[in-house]
Amino acid sequence: MLGKFQIATFFLAWLVVNGQQYEKLICKDVDTIGCKCTSISDSDSTYKIDCSDTSLNTTWITPWNMSWTYVEISFAGSKLTKLVKDHLCLVYQQEHLKQYNFANNQIAEIEEHAFDKCTALKTLNLSKNKLTSIDSEWFQGLWAYLEDLNLHDNQISTISDRAFTHLNNLRYLNLDNNPITKLTDQTFYGLSKLEVLSLDGTQIAEIDSSIFTSKTTPSLETLSVQRSKMEHLPKLKDLKYLKQVDFNRNEFIEAVHTKQFADVPSVTNISLDYMKKLKVIEDCAFCGLTDLKFILISDSPKLTEIPESAFDIGLAYGTVLDVVDFSNNSLKTLHPKMFPWKSIKTINLAGNRWNCSCDIAWMTHPAVIIKDSPKCFSPPELASYEIRNVTKNQFDCKTRTSYRTPRIFIAMTIMLVISGGVLITWYIWSSRKTEGGMSLIFKTNPLVKQPYAYRNLAMHQEDGEQIVQNKALDPDEEDDAPYPPFDKEHNNKAALV
Repeated sequence: MLGKFQIATFFLAWLVVNGQQYEKLICKDVDTIGCKCTSISDSDSTYKIDCSDTSLNTTWITPWNMSWTYVEISFAGSKLTKLVKDHLCLVYQQEHLKQYNFANNQIAEIEEHAFDKCTALKTLNLSKNKLTSIDSEWFQGLWAYLEDLNLHDNQISTISDRAFTHLNNLRYLNLDNNPITKLTDQTFYGLSKLEVLSLDGTQIAEIDSSIFTSKTTPSLETLSVQRSKMEHLPKLKDLKYLKQVDFNRNEFIEAVHTKQFADVPSVTNISLDYMKKLKVIEDCAFCGLTDLKFILISDSPKLTEIPESAFDIGLAYGTVLDVVDFSNNSLKTLHPKMFPWKSIKTINLAGNRWNCSCDIAWMTHPAVIIKDSPKCFSPPELASYEIRNVTKNQFDCKTRTSYRTPRIFIAMTIMLVISGGVLITWYIWSSRKTEGGMSLIFKTNPLVKQPYAYRNLAMHQEDGEQIVQNKALDPDEEDDAPYPPFDKEHNNKAALV
């Protein structure tokens, strides 16, 4: 009898040393542990086990009522330090358990194949623990059903290549607030169905264009990389389902470069908020985004200009935006043709340094609905005026000539060309009817004698008589002539020719 007691004592001591106490019965009539079993649906007798905020340091539990079906278990806020393979999941109900919550514990270790028996698990929450790495062997049994994995607020600094290779069905992955410094083209290998990825609050300094592609994350719809160490926005490409990108609060990014999002034309929502060093948005930075619905570029005090050509001309033809928020920057003006302003549902422009000249008079148009109340910053006489209350005379809009209207300019050019052609045709036609008109230009009059280059050449009259134009030099003056002596014999031969 003593031997059995010693063995039992030793076994219990081993469990305590390994952070796991003996099996607990929960949800009894009088439950001293503090767990609760709550009905989720009366129609099919499904229940949730809630052991949150208890003193439990083990997951080895057994419900008092074995006839109920348990689909959710929570150990959030307990004292767990390790997850042991054989103590996870209710073995007899492993095909029913869909959610497991281990948030806000002290878990620093997870055994390999720990979740192999949780074959129906869809949601796994391991946030706010002390994990320092991710082992692909943890998730080997979850490949078929796991859709939601939450690992935010741990101590993960590196992610080994293909760490998620077994999670073929994963759709949501949260890695926020981990000291991750580097990603490779193999980090997210195998996540073919991943739709939402969040990397907020990491230490990532650069995201190469090979990390998010049609081969690594082909189904990605939402990408969030806020509060990172990036100095340049990532170049995204070949993500035909990508709809939303959030790069808010990246304090080291200074510019949005030309065609930054040209390779992801399906994007509808872009957020660039609280970027303290952002000062340049290049021409055509957002070209190609013909489906854009929401654009947020706000709270960047160094941003003084958004060029007219930052968004391509496709936005002016048929695209209807829901929200344009350029508030709390240092903008002075916005071009009236940057967007179809009259069709935008929500416009926020307050908190800028608007120069109330004729260039922003379009803001007062009754069809342009600006939700906040932007104010003039200059000129001094209009400072602090709400723009909507500034009159046309105060904007000092001068009358512009019709030459500034492209269609009228083109029409006038065509009319001038046609008129010029008609005038030239009339002149040629009329000049041919008058003597000495255009015929003098295009034809040579045979009655006009042509000049001769040499005066000693002979000419023929109409009756055939030969006339010599130039007389030979006087023989008496041969010696005084500046030319060689006159050869009479040679001159006679020339006259006969």
